[in-house]
Amino acid sequence: MCVAADLAQFTANFMIGVPASFVVGGPLASLVLGMDGVAGLHGWQWLFLAEGLPAFALSFIVLKMLPDGPRDASWLTVAEMNEITIRLSTKDESGRGDLWGTLRDPRVLSLGVANLFLQSSAYGVELWLPQFVQAMGFSNFATGFIVALLFFCGACAMIIGGRLSSLRDERIWHVALPLLFAASGVAVASVAAAGRPTAIECYKMGS
Repeated sequence: MCVAADLAQFTANFMIGVPASFVVGGPLASLVLGMDGVAGLHGWQWLFLAEGLPAFALSFIVLKMLPDGPRDASWLTVAEMNEITIRLSTKDESGRGDLWGTLRDPRVLSLGVANLFLQSSAYGVELWLPQFVQAMGFSNFATGFIVALLFFCGACAMIIGGRLSSLRDERIWHVALPLLFAASGVAVASVAAAGRPTAIECYKMGS
């Protein structure tokens, strides 16, 4: 049954949908890009349609089906609903309810800055990684599978990290160490890529 210590594991299991979408989308993108010229559209235009429209439609389905609380989760038994509701109602509510005071809290501000850099680097990798791989000489087909493999490894790391965090009931180092490891990887990649094509140049080469 869900307790506070299990939240890291459950959150990781939920969030692996992000890298999992790249695992499926990478090879799929390779196939769709091969439709270049079909119906007068470029491959990248077909890619936008094939991967964008289903995601747009499914967003409304998820909005309808995702429960707001345990009482709305039809897959739970009545006993499970009651127990989860009780556990959630008895969780620590010692935090202050002042919104503006919370937003001015140095801890919140520092986490916001950290998340800004995290999301900036993450989107940079997610958006440009296929172009970087392709610039190394791989075909569209091979690029899709290489990118999928990398995100598969990321999904596995999320599951392992979430479970370890729940087992040890520790949060700070299970977040800080992976971020430091990722930052180190980006730094090494930046040095190793000195003199090689930039992201924009990779895009022009791919097009």
